[in-house]
Amino acid sequence: MSAQALIFSAAQQAFNGQHYVLEKTVAVGNGSAIIRFRANGTGPTLPAAKVLGGTPPSGRYIAKTWFGGAYPQAQEVQLLQSLAWSEHVVKLVNLPNNPFTNNHYVVMEFLSGGSLEDFKNDVGQVIPTKVLWSIFLCLVKACIAMAYPTKKVGQGVVPEEIYPDVEPDNLAHRDLHPKNILFDIYDPNGREHDMAPRVKLVDFTRAERLDKVEAFHKTDERDWDRYHGFASQPQTGKRNPGIDHNILSIGRVMAYMLGPAQSRLLSAVEYRIRLEDDDVSPSVELLDIIRRCLAVNPVNRPRLEVLLQRVQSRVYHDTTKQHMDNYLRRSWIKQGI
Repeated sequence: MSAQALIFSAAQQAFNGQHYVLEKTVAVGNGSAIIRFRANGTGPTLPAAKVLGGTPPSGRYIAKTWFGGAYPQAQEVQLLQSLAWSEHVVKLVNLPNNPFTNNHYVVMEFLSGGSLEDFKNDVGQVIPTKVLWSIFLCLVKACIAMAYPTKKVGQGVVPEEIYPDVEPDNLAHRDLHPKNILFDIYDPNGREHDMAPRVKLVDFTRAERLDKVEAFHKTDERDWDRYHGFASQPQTGKRNPGIDHNILSIGRVMAYMLGPAQSRLLSAVEYRIRLEDDDVSPSVELLDIIRRCLAVNPVNRPRLEVLLQRVQSRVYHDTTKQHMDNYLRRSWIKQGI
C-alpha cells in the first residue's frame, strides 16, 4: 500500500462522516500529511465555519497531521494563529462538529487555485510581466506579515503594514518554494489581483526565528554584488536575519518564475548564474529587483519598505499586455475578463 493510501486509511479511522466526506490525500512529506475533505450537503444545516482572521470558506477544507509528535504541530498552529490576519498566509478553520475525533488533525482553508508550480507548468516559460509583478507583491506582503504580524484592533484591520517604530519579528519561513505557495480563488480586488488571484504561504513546519547573521564568502560578494553595483551602498539601521532570509527566498521563487519549468527550486547560486543573461526577463526593472534580492551579502538586499514601494508601484502602473494569449488559458483569469 502506498504512503498516500496509508495516510488516507488512518484518516478514515479518525473521521466521523456524519457531516463531511473525505476526498483524497493531497500531499505527504516534510513530516506531515494533507487530507482534503468537504461538507456532504446532507443532514441538518451546520453553523458556519469560523476562519481565524478571515471569511468562511466555501465548504471544502484540508486537514493536516504531523508525524513528529506534538511539538511541530503546536509550533505551526501557534505561528498560523499569530499570522491569522495576514491576507497572504493560509488560515486555520474552526469547524462546527469537527469530523476528526482526535486532536492530531488541524483544519485549514482549502486554496483551490493550485500551487505556483502547477501554474508555472501550465502556462509555460513566458508569463506576462504584469502577472509576475502581482505575484511578487503578494510574496513581499507575506514577508511583511512575518515581520510585522497584524493584530486586530476593534473592528478595523490593516494587514501587512510596516511599522517603522516597531521591532520586527525575525521569523523566517525556511521552506519557501513553489509547492508551498498556493493561489486562492479568483476574486479581483483593484489593481493588485485583476490578473492573478492572491497567493498564500503554507507549511510553516520548518519556520524558525533567526538570530545569527548569514555567513557568506567575500569572493562571491565581489563576483555578484559588486559586479552588479549592489555593494558599498550606504547602510542605515539594524538588519534582521529573518527578513533577509525571506527576501532571499522570494528572490529565488521569482527567478524560478522567469525561466523554463523546473523539477525543483534551484539554489541562489544557480539562479545567479541563470540571471546573468539580461534577456531572461522582459522587464529590466523586474530583473534588477530579483537580482538584488539574491545578493550574496544580506546587507545588499533591499529593505522591506524599499521592496514594497518598488514592486507596488509597478503593479499599479504597469499597463503592458504582452503574451496574454497563452496566459488566458488559465480558467481563473477567464472568469475575470
